[in-house]
Amino acid sequence: MAAEATQGTISVKRAASFSRKNLRMTAGEAIKRLAENDARLTTCDLSNSAVLQMKANELMPKLGEALANNTVCTELNLASCGIDDASCEHLGTALQRNSTLTLLNLEGNKVHNDGAIALANGLAVNKGLLTLNLLNQTGARYGDQTLQAYLNMFDTNVTLLKIVWRLESRKSFSLTKMLTRNNDIDRRIKAGKEYAELLPEGVVYQGAPLTASKSDENSDAVAPRTSGRKSATTPAQAKVEAIKRELELLDAEHVEAIAALEAEFDKKVEQLKAESEATAAPAPEMHKKWSNPLFFSEVAARPRTAAHEELERRDSGLGISKFMPHVQVEGYEQLMPHHFLVAQNN
Repeated sequence: MAAEATQGTISVKRAASFSRKNLRMTAGEAIKRLAENDARLTTCDLSNSAVLQMKANELMPKLGEALANNTVCTELNLASCGIDDASCEHLGTALQRNSTLTLLNLEGNKVHNDGAIALANGLAVNKGLLTLNLLNQTGARYGDQTLQAYLNMFDTNVTLLKIVWRLESRKSFSLTKMLTRNNDIDRRIKAGKEYAELLPEGVVYQGAPLTASKSDENSDAVAPRTSGRKSATTPAQAKVEAIKRELELLDAEHVEAIAALEAEFDKKVEQLKAESEATAAPAPEMHKKWSNPLFFSEVAARPRTAAHEELERRDSGLGISKFMPHVQVEGYEQLMPHHFLVAQNN
């Protein structure tokens, strides 16, 4: 009995410990701790927050302001929180000032074109975010204007390494190329190599290869962030990395070339269709006459003659051209029944 009681007590303690570990913060508590720069809050998980979904207009401005001044939190999970375009305005403003956050998860929300553009505007200034997740946005289909905003963002952003989303545009290949460039810069920094030639025009370069530090994050010059790990790179590993980079660039160029060929093919098809429609022969006039019910009314209203009576008497309608002299229509023979034409030809 004593052993069973002891084991039951241990089970209860383990269950209680598990519950405490999985106890979720409320949105209000998370905003408070972010604003206070709580050193223990390096990861903030507010996914599926019902409070955020109901009070987004009230809480998102506060969350954006707290995040803008935070220097501790590196991961923010806002998946399935009902985040919309208005909320992204606050997040975009926060990204302009925050250089600590490395992962922003917005999966399963309602971020449409305006919201995505607001995030791109923030990332154009940001120097810290490595991964942005925009997958599975309800009713969202990002257009060329949105994707162009992200291409423009990469003119100044050399730190973003990954965007998780689903695109249906040929601009996606150009975006992949920009992400490949940023990953190349990141690899060179980790290997202690020069990366100045990879920087876009106008981006400040500080000279020798640098690894990101707190002082770099607060400077005006661009210094891409690293994971903080120091790893020795052998010549063989460096060669492998160089081959991988070349293959990635070749793959991006291959996909872009295919897209260009498809676009040219579609253009040719449309051109041929237009030419075919322009040169199509007009319908014969006789078709217009026979499709007009007034014509048949006019024929039916004419008085019956001996030819009509003879036609009704005969079984095969032989010699119809002789018995129906009142029907005078150009091209009529082409529309007459087959046995009439045979009889007339014979």
